Amino acid sequence: MNMKSTISDQRLHSSIMHASLALAGAALWIVLAASADGADQPSLLANGDLETADAQRTDLPAGFKPGRIGKHDAEMTWASPGYKSNRCIAVRTTDSSGLGYWQAMAAVKPTTTYTISLYYRTAYAEPAATAGAGNLLYNQGRPGGPNLELGMLPDDLSDSGKPAPWSDIGIALHPVGGLFLPLATEWSPFRYTFTTRTGQTKLIVKLRLCHYAQKVWFDKVSLVEGATPSPELLADPLWVQYDTTPPAVFRPSPSPNSSVAGDTEISVMFGEKGTGIDVNTAEILFDGVDVTARAIVTADGLTLPAAEPLTPGRHSVKVTVADAAGNRGNTLAWQFGVGKTLNNRLVAKLDSTRLNGEPFFPIGIYAYACHPDDGRFREDHLEQAADAGFNIVFNTIEKRQGLDKELAHGIMGTLNITGGLNNCTSPAAAQAALFEKGQGRLADHPCVIAFWADDPENIEDTKATPISDTTIAKMQNARTALKDRFPYIPSVFAISNLPRLRPAMPYGDILLSYRYAVPHYHPMKINGYTIAACRTMVPDKPLWFLSQAFDLGYGSRFKLAEPMRPTPEEVRAMAFYGLVCGINGYALYANYLNAKDYPEHWTAALDIAKHIRHIAEPLTVGEDVRTVHLKEGPGAGSIFCRELKLDGRHTLIAVNMSAGAVPVTWRFGQPVRMAVMFENRTMKKAADTVSDVFDPWGVRIYQW
Repeated sequence: MNMKSTISDQRLHSSIMHASLALAGAALWIVLAASADGADQPSLLANGDLETADAQRTDLPAGFKPGRIGKHDAEMTWASPGYKSNRCIAVRTTDSSGLGYWQAMAAVKPTTTYTISLYYRTAYAEPAATAGAGNLLYNQGRPGGPNLELGMLPDDLSDSGKPAPWSDIGIALHPVGGLFLPLATEWSPFRYTFTTRTGQTKLIVKLRLCHYAQKVWFDKVSLVEGATPSPELLADPLWVQYDTTPPAVFRPSPSPNSSVAGDTEISVMFGEKGTGIDVNTAEILFDGVDVTARAIVTADGLTLPAAEPLTPGRHSVKVTVADAAGNRGNTLAWQFGVGKTLNNRLVAKLDSTRLNGEPFFPIGIYAYACHPDDGRFREDHLEQAADAGFNIVFNTIEKRQGLDKELAHGIMGTLNITGGLNNCTSPAAAQAALFEKGQGRLADHPCVIAFWADDPENIEDTKATPISDTTIAKMQNARTALKDRFPYIPSVFAISNLPRLRPAMPYGDILLSYRYAVPHYHPMKINGYTIAACRTMVPDKPLWFLSQAFDLGYGSRFKLAEPMRPTPEEVRAMAFYGLVCGINGYALYANYLNAKDYPEHWTAALDIAKHIRHIAEPLTVGEDVRTVHLKEGPGAGSIFCRELKLDGRHTLIAVNMSAGAVPVTWRFGQPVRMAVMFENRTMKKAADTVSDVFDPWGVRIYQW
């Protein structure tokens, strides 16, 4: 992160005096002491130290029962030694289909706060020579940590709800599917505070390992009433307060690709919440020429009056600005026409993507609230999405008036051609299905950036079987018709049926991969389960990732009062984990998402777009480098990172893919002075190491 060189040492020194209180709220800590035992009150779980044998089964610890779900392959043992003790419990799985657990029960009071704490450690398990029914692609990347699942046992068992193949808890406590702990290679503490449900008198505790080859040991399991105090912590003194949140440039006028008169005024808006816009840093390029000298720049935006009539034809604009702390905002680039309407030219390649000749990173949203011709449309949501940085709407069914609204908000639309594919039985039939009756009739609209198809491989059936010859023929007919009529508009295929992926993709230009992990699996399964699987099968096409922001209805199945899963934190973590895995474009499958019903999730969606927008250029044209390394530590296996370099600036994206806080230490090849974007903190001086602590599912974007 660039900072003005005029900042004095005295200013930085004075900010240290205020840093400890500010950093406390951000949980930026080096852990000095941690106890999993919590308060001094006795545990409500019997035999939590796991030393006493069951009276009937002397090979099992009293109060704990082993179990499996379905036919999953897992081995549960009462093991030795434990954490500073003789005994502990262990679970071992040998492939991606394994799911085993140890279960305990405790008496609790309704709507009461409790804290569960434990010690655990993990180790890799060697996969069996034959992987059984498990999909080996699940195990691409590191295994994750164990899973803590909590549930309710009702007094009336007929009211216990319906379990699933991956969870035999009938009534779940939030979150459905449980919490995934960090991958701790040494004995480590974990603590979680929760509230019981209305009418709940019995708590089910499951210590699970599921869906990858791994082994885990648990010990010192404790349950106490109330929220136990946090461990003693101390902020790393290298971090000090400083504005690291860049300003935003948004709302281009005239609208991209629109046709305007020759005396049209050009303008953008600025958004800034820190030290304020530095108006002297604003820059506007018009048709590649710097015309900043005649622009009117204020803290709210930039306006370029028409000095003389603009010539007919295409014109391009590019605007940038920085704040008083030296943070440079996003680059806003667009085109418009004088006396003519323009169309988008999206060129997507494996190494970079260009929109109308400019570097472009797709940030898409699939949400009914953002679809103008959907009955659930909210114009304020479309405006918020566009202002935040979403640049593509994955439309369901749209009309020309709806695309007009998207154009007016400076966001681009995609035409969903799925409904017409099944009728593409011949080239002539494809022309009629796509361009006379289908969404292709709107392809000349200046808002349109691409065609897209939702599961085109499944137009005849959805079975996980080889694709039929007739489906292939229909896709081929559709592609011929689309390329004949609109050769410059790419086709985006959203595919999840892996047996049909490879033969289907020759008829699409961009793969929008999706298979939703949560709540079945660990959120980081989006790599092996989706991203890595698609990279393996389709290595020659740009890969965009359509991530998950809803729970497929499992909340109601488990009688959960809070049905949305993934949590907002998990949604954010999966988004940036996808970037770490090297995707070429990001989109959010947020169909029912809106600010009224799911305000925290909607806020998270907007924040994701805001943050990706500011690192779009290194993501698009930056170079992958490795000048920083993560020091090995007990939980470091849950941290995934990617370092990019562009024009001498380094951007490090790092994600904690677990539900536990993870302390880390970064090591640099040479001393650097690193800042954390959007968190308003920086290193007070250059150093070759710095420590940080990631919140559960925490995301960090570092720059230097």
